[in-house]
Amino acid sequence: MTNRIFAAVAFVFLVSLLSCAGSARSRQTELLFSNDPNDYYDHGVMHKKEGNSYLAVAHFTQAIRMDPNYVHAYLRRGFVHYEMRKYDLAVADFNKALALSPELGEAHYGRGLAHYGRGNLGLAIADFSRAIMLGWGNAPAYYHRAVANETEGNIELAIEDYDRAIRMDPEYVSAYLGRGNAYLSIGNLAMAGADFTLVILIAPKGPNVVEAYAGRGEVYRLKGNVDAAISDLTRAIRLDPSEGSSYVNRGLAYYDRGNVDLAIVDYSQAILIQPKEAETYMLRASAYEKTDNLNLAVADYNRAIRLRPGYAEAYNNRGLIRQNMGDLSLAVADFSQAIRHDGNFADAYYNRGLAYQESGNLDRAIADYGHAIGLEPGNASAHYNRGNAHRQRGNVDLAIADWETALRLNPNYEYARNFIEEARRERGR
Repeated sequence: MTNRIFAAVAFVFLVSLLSCAGSARSRQTELLFSNDPNDYYDHGVMHKKEGNSYLAVAHFTQAIRMDPNYVHAYLRRGFVHYEMRKYDLAVADFNKALALSPELGEAHYGRGLAHYGRGNLGLAIADFSRAIMLGWGNAPAYYHRAVANETEGNIELAIEDYDRAIRMDPEYVSAYLGRGNAYLSIGNLAMAGADFTLVILIAPKGPNVVEAYAGRGEVYRLKGNVDAAISDLTRAIRLDPSEGSSYVNRGLAYYDRGNVDLAIVDYSQAILIQPKEAETYMLRASAYEKTDNLNLAVADYNRAIRLRPGYAEAYNNRGLIRQNMGDLSLAVADFSQAIRHDGNFADAYYNRGLAYQESGNLDRAIADYGHAIGLEPGNASAHYNRGNAHRQRGNVDLAIADWETALRLNPNYEYARNFIEEARRERGR
């Protein structure tokens, strides 16, 4: 009985397979006897719809061989090349289409996509703008110009284009998401949160919902609502456990709430997913410092520096740990590296000044405090500690001047006030 059922199923499957193969052969046989490039073009369109990119390219190419001026064959092949991420070939196809038909807005739009894929933002924006000017100003054209402008840092222009795309298509989920990220980047948390919420409401099961929950979670965190942040970021993680940034942001929320151990767990998971992100090692190092795991913190700063050798903040933070552990020479070396990589790093000058002062090198300490003050004239602590160094060298007038400045910058600086009074008593004032 079982053998008869199996034989029957096999027969049905074979008939189905032969039918499909016959259909495909029949379509190809038709083309063998066709001298019409439109037939090849139509088959290219059909293969594109079926997801057969290579067959689509082959048929568009045959159409072009038969008619070298076939504008739309170049156009469609260009879009297929773009989807295959063969951006140079896509640009070449769109160039040919535009050489044959300079006012073809869709070709400008397609070339804009390919330029963006190649990282040529200026050329991409120019092509999207040309497409819009030629009347091909549909929602995707505005959306992609917005994305290019946002990538280039033109946030206000990006928001204007996201607005236009949304007016043309009120359910354009990607445009809401893009605008939400743009608002978030300029600190407009209310508008960013509203856009992320709209994405969730319009397409709760769509491909953008993970990023929407993650974005809204970050908005909640920045607004101080860490419980809501953790809730949204947890949803994002459940929907896509492979996205490292969601763990990073939830780790930040846990850290803000005081759950440092949970923050470390999330940073560690993010590192497993994306082991070459120097910033995540920095965050975990800070969390280890908070729990007094200084050796683990140093190890993470080491990893961050290996991944990004010019990471000034990592050198500075590692230097602070070494200073606290009494390794003043290593601390000075780290602060010096931080300064070498970022000559305007006021904190590194200040911290090196403290290390020099602690090791008795007062001249260098005073010089470093001076650099820190030059970069940040309002740094009361730098004035205060330079005053201490001047006093150690016996320059009481210079010390008093620095302490007075520190007190003026921070009227609650009691140590400065006390030292001024003490120094004046010693001088009989």
